[in-house]
Amino acid sequence: MKSVPSAILRRSLSKDGKSRSLVSDCDQDTLCEAKQYLSAKSIRNAAERTFYEKQLQIETLVSYGSGFILGALYLLHLLGFTTASMFFDMHYQVSGTEYVYNKGLKDFYYFSFLFLSLLFFRSTFALRFGRNLAVSLGIKRFKTINRFTEQFYGMVMAAVSFVFGIYLYLKFPQFLRLDTAWTSYPIIEMPQLIKFYYLYQAAFWSTALFYIFIEQRRSDFLAMLVHHIVTISLIAGSYLFNYSAIGIIIHVTMDFVDIFLPLAKLFKYLNYTTATNVAFAFMAISWVVTRHIIFLRIIINIAFESLGYIQFNYDPLNGVYATPNIQNVFTLFLVILQILCYVWLYSIVLIIIDAVNGKVLDDVRSEEE
Repeated sequence: MKSVPSAILRRSLSKDGKSRSLVSDCDQDTLCEAKQYLSAKSIRNAAERTFYEKQLQIETLVSYGSGFILGALYLLHLLGFTTASMFFDMHYQVSGTEYVYNKGLKDFYYFSFLFLSLLFFRSTFALRFGRNLAVSLGIKRFKTINRFTEQFYGMVMAAVSFVFGIYLYLKFPQFLRLDTAWTSYPIIEMPQLIKFYYLYQAAFWSTALFYIFIEQRRSDFLAMLVHHIVTISLIAGSYLFNYSAIGIIIHVTMDFVDIFLPLAKLFKYLNYTTATNVAFAFMAISWVVTRHIIFLRIIINIAFESLGYIQFNYDPLNGVYATPNIQNVFTLFLVILQILCYVWLYSIVLIIIDAVNGKVLDDVRSEEE
């Protein structure tokens, strides 16, 4: 039920022409219906407030916990503890160069630093900025405040990642094209920016996996869980087996739509109907183009066209892991992502159909679906 029964709110004229309330003589069923509505609304508001406060507590703990660890590590670094210093340095710089690096197990230290930094930034962003912004813009429901904060953070991070990825794409054409990604394989000595981008992506998606257990669960929780696990596996595998170039191309392709899906949701939370419709329409078109045309083109390139550029060889000592099995596993994981994208595309199509039929655009991933 969307509103209090109209029979309770209407007024009519008595026989003598005087106005009287229908509440006084409405039947028992109508009164019970009204009481049930008010009771359900109170229960919903109480549940939302409880979850809101619980999430505040968790994010406060995450913020202080990650901040404390980072502060302690930095203090130990200043005191000269070598192990602590390893968290703040990018390792395996190639001798005689300034911005070229190899890869190795010590990269886990820098990954951990980025992971903790992103945890601290996301939790602090939510506590100190996101929720305050939502309230200042007039959002009152506790659940919507949480949703607004999550989507605003996601939009900002996707925009930063996309711009950074495009910069790399333009700066390193010798690596980041569908042909040079294979002719340059393996990229063992990688530019510092590419190495940072890859470790950052690994840390970002690791924090995203952590956060889906904190956020209120949506109907596609299982799909998102699979998506995050597959994505992290692809990042780790491509980094380990020196497929970094094609990995960056995929990231740039996927990041674009992640800017406009949250943007459409933000407009919806603010009740900007026209802006919501425009942003959603642009997002839907971008989704099809990037995730079902360009991304599929990349999968075909990996599965078939790459064979014309590289020769399969397994030589770990020289950083070569180009074998049919490894490439097939990568292709399989990418196909899983493509299937998940089709699942979400189905939801997008349903929303478009509802909008054409006059219904209000709803969240593609709402928990009510």
